[in-house]
Amino acid sequence: MLAGAAAAFAVSGCGDTSATEPEELATSSLTKKQYIQKGDQICKAGYRNVGKVLLGVEFNELSDKEKEEFMSDKALPPFKAMVERLRELGAPEGEKKEVEAVLEAYEKGIREVEDDPSRSFQGKLPFDKGNNTAYRYGLRVCAGLSS
Repeated sequence: MLAGAAAAFAVSGCGDTSATEPEELATSSLTKKQYIQKGDQICKAGYRNVGKVLLGVEFNELSDKEKEEFMSDKALPPFKAMVERLRELGAPEGEKKEVEAVLEAYEKGIREVEDDPSRSFQGKLPFDKGNNTAYRYGLRVCAGLSS
């Protein structure tokens, strides 16, 4: 069941789990290509960290409440840290709107999980929009499509 939980979390798409407003997205000296390369490296490490948290967890044996606590207390923090690191990269010149759309979509998913952790494993997954937006921008690893 671990694989299913990881897929739900990563392909539905890291730190403090309190709901705070993200920092203003700065402009960086990175090109779009460099941002994508660095961003995908961040996502690879972030998804690896989420996977480590999920390793050995038997979701079939957990109650819904235990699943919710696990997702909000254990699985969400490394994902949230990953998104924060993407924000810290800053946006390439002329790409702020596109990068902000990716980050805002992921941050919306984070808020949804913080508000209702059961969203991580029921119905439409909270990080689908973030993954779709990341894919359109070129962040294939972030979108969960390659490693």
